[in-house]
Amino acid sequence: MFLTLLNEGQSVLFARAARLMIEADDIAHERELAMLEAIGIETGLTELPDGGTFAEVVQEAADALTDPTQRNAFLIELAGVAVIDGDEHGAERALLQQLADQLGLGERVDEFLAFAHDARDLADRGRALVTTVEAD
Repeated sequence: MFLTLLNEGQSVLFARAARLMIEADDIAHERELAMLEAIGIETGLTELPDGGTFAEVVQEAADALTDPTQRNAFLIELAGVAVIDGDEHGAERALLQQLADQLGLGERVDEFLAFAHDARDLADRGRALVTTVEAD
């Protein structure tokens, strides 16, 4: 949704952060894997990079995300990764908080997560509407 606001290097960084977020709870749900695929499509990345370490991603994000709009977009999208499976795991929230703190947006984590929950719920409702076949 907002990944188009990021440049190519920031998109690669986001893909790395998303992969680490998905791995944070040691369970890769089907919806999380589908989201990784969608991230690749939206960012135009033909191959998603390995995550590396979260400490590396946090430092690189602080250096690469200098524009406030890009910082917000990065965190909103990463919050979406944290909630996509319906289970906002404590490890995922901790990673999001750590990154948000580094970017100077730590006080907005609840706001980003609330938006991500709303967006996930709306997408679920949309899928239900699209796949419902009415009987004559």
